[in-house]
Amino acid sequence: MRLLIADRDSTERTGIEWLMNSYSIRFTDIRQAVDMVSLMKELEEYKPDVLFVELEMIPSTGWDVFIQAIEKYAGAVIAVTAEAVFERAWQATQLQAAGFLVKPLSPDQIRPIITKVVRKQRKKERMVTDVEIEKEALQRQYASLFFDTEVTMGNDMSMMIVQPEDKQEIKELTEWLENYSFAQQPYILPLREHIVCLLPSYTSEMMHQEARRMEREASRRQESRLFIVLSSIGYSSLTAHSCYEKALQALNMIFFKGYQQIVQIQDTPAFLEIDPFLTPAEQRAWMAMLEEGDRAAIKRWMYEQFTEFPQGFPEPELLRIRMTSILAHLRRFMQTYQLQKISQMEIRYQEIFQTILHMPVLFRIVQEVLLFIFDIIQQAQSQKENAHGDFIERGLRYIDEHFHRSTLSLEEVAGHVQRSPSYFSHVLSTQREQTFRHYLMDVRVKQAKHLLSSTSLTVREIAFAVGYDDPNYFSRLFKECTGCSPRLWRNKKIIQKNK
Repeated sequence: MRLLIADRDSTERTGIEWLMNSYSIRFTDIRQAVDMVSLMKELEEYKPDVLFVELEMIPSTGWDVFIQAIEKYAGAVIAVTAEAVFERAWQATQLQAAGFLVKPLSPDQIRPIITKVVRKQRKKERMVTDVEIEKEALQRQYASLFFDTEVTMGNDMSMMIVQPEDKQEIKELTEWLENYSFAQQPYILPLREHIVCLLPSYTSEMMHQEARRMEREASRRQESRLFIVLSSIGYSSLTAHSCYEKALQALNMIFFKGYQQIVQIQDTPAFLEIDPFLTPAEQRAWMAMLEEGDRAAIKRWMYEQFTEFPQGFPEPELLRIRMTSILAHLRRFMQTYQLQKISQMEIRYQEIFQTILHMPVLFRIVQEVLLFIFDIIQQAQSQKENAHGDFIERGLRYIDEHFHRSTLSLEEVAGHVQRSPSYFSHVLSTQREQTFRHYLMDVRVKQAKHLLSSTSLTVREIAFAVGYDDPNYFSRLFKECTGCSPRLWRNKKIIQKNK
């Protein structure tokens, strides 16, 4: 313990130092300061545990600087003055002095104060030492998780790993655990994604009770939902490193079980190796389900593949790869209907990809993917309907523009819109309730009516103009549509105009 005596009177300095050496209290080093300059230098370089300081040594202009130096460099302060006035007492208060003495000094004044100060400083040193010892122990416990040693967990130490659903809550959860009322105070070791608790003298039953109580209290406090892994007595022969590695494997069960779960290390199954890629038969089945928009079949397939594991749990990362394999086929389906050009759909696709890679719980991934698939199917159906309307409209416009050609055929119109004749005819009949032949005939008859009423062309000339090579055939069709021959229809129109 270091002592600094600051007094302008050399006799006072020497006397105080002699008294300190005569007491049973031993300072490892005692130094003296004769003025403000030497005092500030010694404070900064020496950093005394106890400072005897004559207040009159400090000029009023240097008082603020002196207080800052005391706060930064000195331990306990004993203030000494030759003036028993309020100003000096106030200065001692500002210094938070452990003692305030008025000259002339006597051994009976100094001894009780210095004894009290030294005792307090030593207690503080012990506390610092205890903290350092605790810190070293904590560092050893951290190291034991990552480096294998010959020291086993033993029967007097158990491991609990607490992982919150939200990794951003690690700091808050650590503070909560540090203030949590454990039956035996554990070592609490926070890491990036979870917190390791090493609990002394805990039986397996005590561990389970503690974990259940912890989960209930966290739920009541509306803290993040927890997943808790416990080591058992059967793992007492393992090192902390080996036990921690097995606990990390147990944390993978979050993927299948979700949060608000408590599992033991020995209950963790060995994950199965699977082929994560779709077989050719599965690929064909997927494209068929998507094209048909069979939501029920898709949902059934997804649940069978990703929620039912009668043979055991597959490796989580392989299931993620299998899910991305499905996503690749969804991409092909999207491209078929140009859905990737819809900005919202493309953004959603990228979000689903990130969900598959990073979402911690499998069932939630399945739900998000299903919602996306159903959205894709809906968009594709809309595109189909729009596409139907588009090619039918283009086909009808083509008929309107080329009806005057007698060679115009269903095959030609269907070829123009890049559809098969049968498909074009089917969609036209479905949407317009009219066959190709009837639509073409209606267009030609309508144009024939216009020519009959507005021109002096003969029936023969009009027949050729609207696409019929045989005037007699044209006349029969015209009569079927209007109930009268072309000549009679023209005469009626002439009579109507003359009235």
